[in-house]
Amino acid sequence: MNEDESMKKITNFIIGVTGPRGAGKTTLCRLLKEEFASTMVSTENFYVDKDRTERIFTYGEFSDYDYPTSIRYSALHDVLRNLRNNRPAPYHPFSRITEHVSETKVTVYPSKMILSEGSFLMHKPYVDYLIELLLYLDLPLEEQIKRRKEKEDQNPKYAKDEYLERFVAHSYKKFIEPIKKRKKFPIPKIIDASKPLSQVVDEARRLIYNNLPTINHIVPTEKVDQFGILRSTN
Repeated sequence: MNEDESMKKITNFIIGVTGPRGAGKTTLCRLLKEEFASTMVSTENFYVDKDRTERIFTYGEFSDYDYPTSIRYSALHDVLRNLRNNRPAPYHPFSRITEHVSETKVTVYPSKMILSEGSFLMHKPYVDYLIELLLYLDLPLEEQIKRRKEKEDQNPKYAKDEYLERFVAHSYKKFIEPIKKRKKFPIPKIIDASKPLSQVVDEARRLIYNNLPTINHIVPTEKVDQFGILRSTN
């Protein structure tokens, strides 16, 4: 089956959520996931292994994951494409604790609405074309760094000023901020992430309903756990 024939079989759609670190992408997606019983896919599960030195720049104790080359885009594409075509999607997840890719596969299962989030989500055309609607959570750099320091509990070294100044600020200005000025499909819908969370969620919900009319066919359910759950595979 060629690419065109495969695309004709699409039954689900993907909403991309991107923007700088600390903007609340994961929090927003988790809330929308519960409301719409959606599958959620984070690019943080698709980092390359820290031993891939040709992809990860190392400086002292730091491995630079704030760079597009840190993402396994081919694996991400395969997962999103399978989910969009209503197929289960197995993959090897990355651990922020060990900084290694697991040898054990997990599987994420499809739903009508799929949420994919990450600061470096939109850096490969073969991933971009899968996104039906793109939400960009906008946040000033100073607030990004403040929030990053507050949330980095799994690996505290990545909240150090040295890392934030050398890698995070540089990455935001070079790779992430330009996405909100993107002129090709999908054009980002900007949301002010400095507002209270309830307002951010309301704005995201409004954009989803206004830009994806078929969303009205999705009936929220209390059985959220049956969608987007990670399961071990043999």
